[in-house]
Amino acid sequence: MRKLVYIGEFPPSYGGVTTKNLNIKKYLLYDMDVAYVDLQRCKRNFLYIFYAITRVMLAVVLKQQIFIGLGMQRRVYMLLLFLKIFGGRNTLARTKIFVMASTLPEYCAQNPKFVALLKQCHKLYFELETMFEEIKPFQLTNYALLPNCRNGCDAVPPHKMNTPLKLLFFSRIHPQKGIEILFAMMDELDKKNIAYTMDFYGPIEPDFAETFQQGIASHKKAAYKGTFDSKNDNVYRKMNEYDLFLLPTTWPGESCCGAIVESKFAGIPAVVSDWHYNKELVGEGEGVVVERNDGISFAKIIEQIYYNKLNYSSMANKAYQSKSKYMFDNYRQEISIS
Repeated sequence: MRKLVYIGEFPPSYGGVTTKNLNIKKYLLYDMDVAYVDLQRCKRNFLYIFYAITRVMLAVVLKQQIFIGLGMQRRVYMLLLFLKIFGGRNTLARTKIFVMASTLPEYCAQNPKFVALLKQCHKLYFELETMFEEIKPFQLTNYALLPNCRNGCDAVPPHKMNTPLKLLFFSRIHPQKGIEILFAMMDELDKKNIAYTMDFYGPIEPDFAETFQQGIASHKKAAYKGTFDSKNDNVYRKMNEYDLFLLPTTWPGESCCGAIVESKFAGIPAVVSDWHYNKELVGEGEGVVVERNDGISFAKIIEQIYYNKLNYSSMANKAYQSKSKYMFDNYRQEISIS
């Protein structure tokens, strides 16, 4: 019988949470004896619900360790409540949580019962040290750092800046990811006659599809490249084809953005909005955190890089060097079955 049960959400449907869980499975827990319960499958297969409940109950009865990796804090709360009711404090004491998204402090403030359950868990793994400060009001002490890590074997070193400048967006095509800001940025760059291309990768939010397609059609230097096939292609090599990764996000749940981490392994600087934890992710000299999240401000930064007023090679090298903070091998000892 397996020693560990991991309750999470896995692809298909590639997003921040499912991709992180897949990476944990492939690169962190690959040599551990793990049974996976995929709550995404419950949406696609009604019969799988019975398996999921049975497998979790079996973990309680057999006193197995339980890892949780869920995106919505309400789901984490309901699962912890289930474990407490059927397994008591001892089951929670064998439970570790990979905290996803940035919404846990907010949910804790709204739900004191959730805080009480979290305190009884063995460990909470947060993606960024900034989050430690945010949970201080709740007097949680059972936490550790586990960034949104990646496998570093296929990392690609920096290259010289291209002409035209090759710009990349690599995330969900959604208005809160800053798509329209990038269209406004392109309008500004065109006025300045700066040579560039702008490629977009990612799944399109259905309600935003028409607006996005109109934006692409009205900007000759922009192109939509579809959703990246991470199963059959190397994300670092693809990103390394570009010079800069752009993300003017205002996404509410943005935490340790996986695409920013991947840009480090791809050896390209990131130019991002000053939103949530981006300042911790993009350290000084590793890229640019843009104070005002608008097209004019992003265009000014691109112009400075284009004319080498900001040293591109230095930023790319520092971004690449910072990848060591986000490598799974550095955290394997922390994530152990005891």
